[in-house]
Amino acid sequence: MEGNGFETLELLGSTSIGGRLTEENWEYWRHRGEDEFNQVMDIIYETPSDP
Repeated sequence: MEGNGFETLELLGSTSIGGRLTEENWEYWRHRGEDEFNQVMDIIYETPSDP
């Protein structure tokens, strides 16, 4: 794409660790409480470019 004039800002995967969590995993984190669930979501939002 850069060869056609586009600039690479950041490479992101189309899947993340959040995509690997099963429904059971999500329920576990939801039942741990809002604070812990939000911490998990923060990690997912902060690490989209980490393979």
